[in-house]
Amino acid sequence: MQANLVLTSAILIAATFPIAVRSAEPVAQFTSGEEGVDGAEIVYNGQAAADGRIVLNATNGFFDEGAFVASGTQPMVGEDKGLITESYESLQFRNAEKPGSAQWYIWIASPGTIQAKLFLQLPSQHPQTRWQVQWGDEVQSLNLRPSDGPAGIPISFDVKQPGKLRVALKCLTEPVPMETEIHRIELSGPAIRDAKLLRVRWRPSAVHTRFYAPPECRQPTMWVFETECVTPVSSYSPITTPFGYFGTSFVDGKIPRGASYNFSMWAADRKAAEAPLLESMPQLLATGIPDARFSSFGHEGTGLKLRDAVVYPGGADRAIQAFRVTAQGDVFTYYGYVYNEDQQRWVLFAVGSQPKKRARAEPFLTSTGSFCEIPGPPRVQRTGDVQRVIRRRGWFYGSDRRWYPASLPSPAEQGKTRRARQDRAALERGEQPVALNQYTRYADNYRTDGWIESATGGLECYRAGIISEPQGQRVRMRLPEYLANEKVAQLFAMPVEFGQAQATSVTGRTATIEYPLIHAGKGAKAVLYYGTQDCLTFRRPEKVGASGVQDDVFREDRTWQFATPPQGVRRGSNAFRLGELKPGTTYYFRLFVTNSEGQSWDFVSSSFRTLD
Repeated sequence: MQANLVLTSAILIAATFPIAVRSAEPVAQFTSGEEGVDGAEIVYNGQAAADGRIVLNATNGFFDEGAFVASGTQPMVGEDKGLITESYESLQFRNAEKPGSAQWYIWIASPGTIQAKLFLQLPSQHPQTRWQVQWGDEVQSLNLRPSDGPAGIPISFDVKQPGKLRVALKCLTEPVPMETEIHRIELSGPAIRDAKLLRVRWRPSAVHTRFYAPPECRQPTMWVFETECVTPVSSYSPITTPFGYFGTSFVDGKIPRGASYNFSMWAADRKAAEAPLLESMPQLLATGIPDARFSSFGHEGTGLKLRDAVVYPGGADRAIQAFRVTAQGDVFTYYGYVYNEDQQRWVLFAVGSQPKKRARAEPFLTSTGSFCEIPGPPRVQRTGDVQRVIRRRGWFYGSDRRWYPASLPSPAEQGKTRRARQDRAALERGEQPVALNQYTRYADNYRTDGWIESATGGLECYRAGIISEPQGQRVRMRLPEYLANEKVAQLFAMPVEFGQAQATSVTGRTATIEYPLIHAGKGAKAVLYYGTQDCLTFRRPEKVGASGVQDDVFREDRTWQFATPPQGVRRGSNAFRLGELKPGTTYYFRLFVTNSEGQSWDFVSSSFRTLD
């Protein structure tokens, strides 16, 4: 709802900052009489005016991404808890070349006059700065002179319609004066007496969605998902996996140039004092990206990941990814692929394996989760007022080699969620369930194209309800071009295929390893790693991270002792000659191959024993 405003004056005066103890009353949810997505009732979080006044400050507002940094931490007040993790004194510009707006939102119940006073600390070295104050659709420009101390700018305007009112402040001087401090805007007057300051979390909380294979999809071992960011904003939107996440980030609604994917395999949590036993470790086995580096991480835990694995050199409009699983004994192996739309082909991003965590675990992907989150601390990230809408469509690959569209949880499954349990508990207490600014729904074209929509952020909140059935009649869903039969074959391709290695010409101090390659690839080179302990795929890197238990993961006694010089290899048998061995000793070995198509370890180690 737009507000029609009449602006009357802007007078620059010198002032000192009065101490604002409270910005408004505590938060309470209220309904607006409006309807939102699928006709659901819109709920807002509102803070009523305290003593006829609302204070817009550096804690209870929002700002454009990258435009400001909040500074001057101060004690938290009760009405801010749960909405932000720190309280701040002022906003300062973050980048002189990137101006942006700071904004707050008011719910106007009764139209009338608002008296506003703007408090800034203006730099003395700038003779004049130009500012813009926006009230709904109305704009006022201010030319402000320097001041040795705080400046108070009184503004009066009339609101003629009730509803949501956006109050935004922006500096028009370029480059922006970096020394400026924005402290607060005090609002009072007849229109504020019954008004409310609208609040949501400083950045949107993650919205989680789970996708299911239909019952007729038997023993699915692969899924494919396509993801679009509908709104031109930033977010991290991966698909969950049995070992972590597989996905990428969006910037301004697109995948940026030089983007990679996250295929992090967790080994130990942040509280771990030492690495798991070697045989319990996850492993990174292969990638279809020749320039990628097999590496590790130690933030929020310790694990393995690829680095420099650029998937989209020129960026992309959407993410299309596939994930499949195989099992051999008690080890599950996971394959992640990314579809390159420019080249119209699937590219292997990573292969990783780990021992199964539960004895009865089965290698089937009957469902998978996803989320959309916006990382960043409240000092620099304050875009909770911006809604993120993510659209996904997916398919599960059954044992009959057919594709089945992904669907949302059934009403029975929805009733098991944490939010559903909390809502039932609230109703039992005679309370209304808490409304959140997020939702998940079937898109209107789900029946024909398979799209499912999730959103988080924005000021509009909704109480959870059972997700409605898809609209329209059930029809045979069209498969996209990346699921054509010739494209699906690429989802089983590997950069290297290994045969069964064996040791020949073994003496007490020498041995020859004959390593057959079924597929070597162009420009293939290989290194044979060996030693008296089977170190799987762990070799000592040139530099080991200091965080987490990375140093313990790559201890000398947990990494391969020896390696042959790189040598060219080809399809068929390849010989690696080893010397200076110890008599009567068992040696383990494993081959690592690089080529123009990617890189790969053999999936298994082999062994031999030297003569006494």
